[in-house]
Amino acid sequence: MARLSRISRACRHCIIAFALAVAGEARATPAGSGDEFRLVVWEGAEVQSALTPRLAEQLNVTPTDQFDVVDDSAVLLTTDGNLLDTSRRKLVGVEAKCTPHSMAFSAGVAVLVCGDKLGWYQDGKLRIATPLPTREMRVVAGSKQRLLLYGGKGEGSIVYLLDDGRVLPLLDVRHGTISALASVGTRVFFAVGNKLYVAAKGERPALLFVVHGEAEIRSIAVDPYAGLVYISAGDSVYAMRAGYAVAILRGMEGYVRWSRTGLFVLDSGRKRLIKLTGLQGLTAPAMVAASGQKPAGFKE
Repeated sequence: MARLSRISRACRHCIIAFALAVAGEARATPAGSGDEFRLVVWEGAEVQSALTPRLAEQLNVTPTDQFDVVDDSAVLLTTDGNLLDTSRRKLVGVEAKCTPHSMAFSAGVAVLVCGDKLGWYQDGKLRIATPLPTREMRVVAGSKQRLLLYGGKGEGSIVYLLDDGRVLPLLDVRHGTISALASVGTRVFFAVGNKLYVAAKGERPALLFVVHGEAEIRSIAVDPYAGLVYISAGDSVYAMRAGYAVAILRGMEGYVRWSRTGLFVLDSGRKRLIKLTGLQGLTAPAMVAASGQKPAGFKE
C-alpha cells in the first residue's frame, strides 16, 4: 500500500467522526457596500465586501466561478471572457478567438484555458502557448509556480502537470468527475462528489473528508502556513485540520481562494464576493471546542 501522510492515516479512521459545527453569529455586510445580506460566520471573523450585486451591475459584469488572488486582490473571470480586478474595480478586456472558461495566476501572470488551448494574458490579448489533451479543462495554480490541469477521461478524471511547456499526466481517477482541486507542494487535494482526497504522484489517493448531506464539494483552498484546508459545499464553507472540520461560514454558495490576509469566497450566481479575515482563531483547541468531540486518534 502506498505510504500515507500522518493526517491521511489518522483520517482513514476518523472520517465519520468529523463534526460540522458553527461557532459564530449573524453578520450583515458593512454599511455602504451596496446591499445587505445575512451570514453566519466563525466567531471572531470579519466580513469585507469585495463585490456586490449593485457594483456588478454598475460595472456591467457577470462573474463566472473562476477567480484567483494576486497581490492580495481577487481577479475574476467574467462570462464574456474578460478579467475584473476587484480591488481596483477595473475591467480588463481579453482579446481571444474563443471565450476563456478557466483562469489562474502564476508568477503574477493570468493563465487562461480557451477551448483546447492554454495561453496567457499579455497586452490585452490571449497568447496561445500549449495545446491540451481535451477541451474544457480547468487550470489551477499550485506552489512554486506549478500549474495543474484537470478534466474528464472516460468514466473518470485525469490531472496533468504543466512542466516546461509539456502536459504530463500526474493523477488518474478511474471513476467519478473531479469537481474541485487545489495543490500545495507535491500534494494534490481533489474532490469527487462529496468526498475530499489527497494524493501525490505515485501514491494512492487517501480519503480525508466526507460532507454528509451534500452532493458535491464545490471548491478547495489550502493555507499551507496554518495547515488548514478550506472546502465549500452547499451554502457553507468548512475549515479542516488535524481530524476536525468546522463550518466557518453559512449563507453563500461559494468558491474559495486563500490569501495570506484572508479567505475569499465568491458566490458567482449572486454576484457577490467577500473576504473573511480574523481566522487566526481557527486553532486546534478552538476547533476541538467547537466540534465538541474528541480526536479520533490523531496527535499533532
